[in-house]
Amino acid sequence: MRTPREVSHTGIYHVMARGNGKQEIFLDEVDNRYFLKLLIEAKNRHDSEIYAYCIMGNHYHLLVKSGNLSDFCKEINQTYAHYYNAKNKTVGHVFQSRYKSFPVENGEYLTCVLRYIHNNPVKAGMTEHPIDYFWSSYKEYLSGEGLTTTGPILDLFDAKLSKAREKFISFSETADDFNYEASKAQEHFLDYKRSVELVKNWPLKDSKADNEEILEMKKAICSQFCLSDREIIDVLGISNGRYYGKIVKME
Repeated sequence: MRTPREVSHTGIYHVMARGNGKQEIFLDEVDNRYFLKLLIEAKNRHDSEIYAYCIMGNHYHLLVKSGNLSDFCKEINQTYAHYYNAKNKTVGHVFQSRYKSFPVENGEYLTCVLRYIHNNPVKAGMTEHPIDYFWSSYKEYLSGEGLTTTGPILDLFDAKLSKAREKFISFSETADDFNYEASKAQEHFLDYKRSVELVKNWPLKDSKADNEEILEMKKAICSQFCLSDREIIDVLGISNGRYYGKIVKME
């Protein structure tokens, strides 16, 4: 029996879907352009707004506001699957299982999800900056042109458009290691932010935390919040080598 989807009270969702078996499903420019065409048609047909998108080789991310997310996603996934199989003379599932959807109901979380989506190519090592990746909505936030609705999110950065775009660029360059694809991600995000504040306000004995103090911070985080090792490393601001080679071994 399928687990009921979480409902967003704002109607805004972070949506993603992967290729079956993590296979490449966007093989060339023609595929990417066809998928963008589907997004435009679906958003118009289902009275939806797209705040962000990023098309990767074997998956896609969307930040979308929709009163009928099920029909919206069903249309783009099924239509693209038919197109992909016909073009490549294949049969069977194109997408892996159901699409994933995560409610977005908080302004800070909304901007962080936006940043996460745009930084996908950077994390994948495909480009050094999100502006250099063609198949995302990043540039649309700077030009105001394209299929995305940018105004409501830019307003969260500043009331003046030029200032909002400056802050958007700066914010996009400070990506974090939070897992935005986890179940209950939005609720989990609150723990992540509280742990950031805990470390930020930690009374250091010296100007720089030594391993003993970092271990104490880690213990304090783990006693209050449920974060992954990757997220703890990000919050502590240390390297993987120091975390696993020093801190973990001291416990």
